[in-house]
Amino acid sequence: MTKYFSKLLIIFLLVFFLMPNLALAQQAAPVYLTLFYGDGCPHCHKELLFLAKLEKEFTNLKIRKLEIWYNPENANLMGKIGKDLNLKVSGVPLTVIGNQAFTGYLDDATTGQKIRQLVIDYSKLGCNDLVGETLGEKSGSANLPCPATDSEKTISLPWFGTIDFNSW
Repeated sequence: MTKYFSKLLIIFLLVFFLMPNLALAQQAAPVYLTLFYGDGCPHCHKELLFLAKLEKEFTNLKIRKLEIWYNPENANLMGKIGKDLNLKVSGVPLTVIGNQAFTGYLDDATTGQKIRQLVIDYSKLGCNDLVGETLGEKSGSANLPCPATDSEKTISLPWFGTIDFNSW
């Protein structure tokens, strides 16, 4: 009986001390999203509503909202970020996550789904906060290059279908 109790106690202690380490290992990487928007822009308003829901869904998501129509500093920052990402920035909303950017916002099912997927991908992989670095902010993902996401590792071609580069 004592041998049984000793073994049970050892198993319990191992599980008790290893569980926190397992939980930490599965913790999602922080994801930094910056929204450049215009106060009064209807597309921006739709995206702001979507991002409020997304922020509740992903506790690791850090959202920075920068209004550009009435704030020239934010407008200049948006132009600089556009140059850094080789984008021709012509309007709002502009959403930046890592080294990816989305201009405009149609609805939750299209643009919103693309944003959600990128948040999911970078939650697994981690990624630099380009806007935060430009602002001089320190982030938990500093010096972590943005890896290719699952959607960037596949391509759809006529007659061939979807090609997954992971399998090559």
